[in-house]
Amino acid sequence: MRAVADYIGVLALTRLVSLDTCSGLPSIVDLFSSACPSRAKPGSITTADAAFLTALYASDLEQNLNTERADMHDHMMAYLGGR
Repeated sequence: MRAVADYIGVLALTRLVSLDTCSGLPSIVDLFSSACPSRAKPGSITTADAAFLTALYASDLEQNLNTERADMHDHMMAYLGGR
């Protein structure tokens, strides 16, 4: 139930283009995705999800797309400790 609740929470806080993809980082969005068969399904929100949500809500999304992406990248890297 926790995984499903986290999945719904992430979907409610973001606007994703596709739910059936496999990103480079593990995500709760992978829970029902058929695109990541070799990756273990997460049991809850992941560190990458938390970094993405933090970056999304900390970034100035009124800027041009390239600046927004760079800003989000910088926020995610800071959250993840420069990994």
